[in-house]
Amino acid sequence: MKHALSREGIYRCAGNFWWLDHLTSPAPGVPLNEARILELGGTVFADGPKHVGWSFHIAVDSCELDVLGRKGSLFRISPEEADHALLFTIANAIAMSAPNDELKRWRHVCLTVPFVFELIPKSGDVLWRAHSLRQGLTVDYNAMKRTARQAAHDVFLMKQRVELEMPGASCKQVLEALLAKAAPTSKQEFSENYIQSALTVYETVCCDAGIVCCLTRLENTYSLDSCFNSISKLYDVVKKCDDAESRLWVFEGVVDGIAAMAYNNGDISRSFLIGGRHGVGLVQLLQFKRHCLRHFLDVEFPKSGFRHVDLQIIREKLSNHGSYRAHVSGLPRQSPPDHRWLGKLAASSHLAMQLLEAVHVSLRFVCRALCVVLYDVCCLLCVCALSVVCVACCGLLPRRVLRRVARRALRVCLWGGCVYGAVAMSYCLPRHNLCSVVLCCIVSCVVYYCVCYIFMCVSGVVPVIRNPGHTFANGRKCATVVAWTPP
Repeated sequence: MKHALSREGIYRCAGNFWWLDHLTSPAPGVPLNEARILELGGTVFADGPKHVGWSFHIAVDSCELDVLGRKGSLFRISPEEADHALLFTIANAIAMSAPNDELKRWRHVCLTVPFVFELIPKSGDVLWRAHSLRQGLTVDYNAMKRTARQAAHDVFLMKQRVELEMPGASCKQVLEALLAKAAPTSKQEFSENYIQSALTVYETVCCDAGIVCCLTRLENTYSLDSCFNSISKLYDVVKKCDDAESRLWVFEGVVDGIAAMAYNNGDISRSFLIGGRHGVGLVQLLQFKRHCLRHFLDVEFPKSGFRHVDLQIIREKLSNHGSYRAHVSGLPRQSPPDHRWLGKLAASSHLAMQLLEAVHVSLRFVCRALCVVLYDVCCLLCVCALSVVCVACCGLLPRRVLRRVARRALRVCLWGGCVYGAVAMSYCLPRHNLCSVVLCCIVSCVVYYCVCYIFMCVSGVVPVIRNPGHTFANGRKCATVVAWTPP
């Protein structure tokens, strides 16, 4: 070992898994995701005990290393998820009372894991080497890939390492050091703007416990597919928010909207969050809702004479999305909210609460209404397709039968559109909005009726000009006056 380290700077062998120090990390402070570690263990060890497909890299600062004298304290610089996945899998096997034969196989695996000792004289180079090892393993093991939040921690630690040699180092100097020492596969990820964005995200997002909780919820549910698993998205949200309270409100609002099924995780793109040239995004909308709530509670309602005690209670229940879901309107598949506090409010305060609730959740109705409109368009396209089929069959049926079919088809579209509009829009619009529901029913009926009637006129089933000798679109002539009119 001494000869190999002095000559090549590296030594490979098999070793005891328990000789590693599992509590230390080459990047201290970077949070780990337990769900992804369990996923890695369940994937790699799905068939039971087996030798791992990776090596455990150990950093040493001298060739004169007494391995036996450092049992349990060998400094591992390979990704932490690798040994934690093995630890969790073995612990789960013990907790499930696995048979002795299986436990003996796990013991054999732990006593013969692949070790790679690397000579790294400077402690500051450990971080760069650990980053390179991680980049190499992410090709085969997706669970070892850093999330955006973890990447922000990494960049901050890299900046600290560079500042040990160059106090007050700029983003450009950090980038130069990173590109010089990082793995070749990771060089394309980084730029000066990326370094600056990651540092901003670390200072504003990763240091806020409330936002970290929101990001953790998304990562536990969607893993690397989380809508906020992007440094650029996090940076854009930070720049669009006014202050720390607004940032927390926005992140809670996005997570709450996904949980309430107002929109999907995959729909939250950069343009959806911050808008574009022709419209505002979700971030601006959530901040506007917060300003509306504060304006009503702090300005309008006190001027209108509402009781101060009632306003204080309402302000407390609507202070954040978690409190709103716990006391006003719960999420699907969760325990119902506690409404006992509503008994303390006056009748007028109940009406004020309904107004604020509509402001608080209006985004859900807007998104659902948009989905219904898209569904409506699909239904219209289906009606058009059916009309085309009817046109193709016109030559196979008598004229009287075609008129009877046309009359009944229009009636079905009329009443079907009415029922569909009533059910769909009453589901999408806020409660107690009967006028809007009626209006949507009328619009839906008119659109369905007009589309069907136009297609039937074009097909020649229904004459546009009811005169003898009129030529229809299909080439046929009307010999008598048609007395039928649409319903």
